[in-house]
Amino acid sequence: MQQASDANPTHKGIAGEYGRLLLEFNHITQAEKLLELADDPTNPDWKVVSARGTVFAKQSQYSKAVPLFERALQLAPDQPSVMSNLALAYAMEGKVEKAEPLLRRAAALGGDARVNQNLALVLGLQGKYDEAKQTMAADIPPDRAAANIDYLKQMVKAEPKPIPKSAAPDAAPDKVAAKLKPAAAETSKDATGWSTNVAAAKPAN
Repeated sequence: MQQASDANPTHKGIAGEYGRLLLEFNHITQAEKLLELADDPTNPDWKVVSARGTVFAKQSQYSKAVPLFERALQLAPDQPSVMSNLALAYAMEGKVEKAEPLLRRAAALGGDARVNQNLALVLGLQGKYDEAKQTMAADIPPDRAAANIDYLKQMVKAEPKPIPKSAAPDAAPDKVAAKLKPAAAETSKDATGWSTNVAAAKPAN
């Protein structure tokens, strides 16, 4: 991909594929430049737009990530990965009430256990602990689900709050506050948990 990019420095298709691949390996600065080049308003690609949002999300610039994820969702309204990314960005801004319906839609469209765990976290952050435990228990043992909810109660003290820094996707494992993960099908995730859609790097249908 690097050779193809060097040989065709203005080719938007190559820039998009290479930029998303670089993003997968956390080369943020290079990916940002290529994805900006690849984003063609006259022929938009939801994978490129979503990846641009991920660039900002990985830098905790959620106010810049959200409009890009929203735009990607307009282009691909039935993509669970885009819904999940947008929901996570909302949640990281403290707008958990906007994240919940998106995660419910993602789950209804075939999102896997990771979407359910994100939904459980968002429910818990709003004080909906019973529903959060029920959602979480669908994928993990009931005793672990209960322990996670107890931990969440202590963390938020029964009041809806923005997700704290310790709850970022790269926080310590096996704590409900660290359960932010990307949507499932046809996507890839990097070390920070944001979906980069690299597995979908093929001609759009």
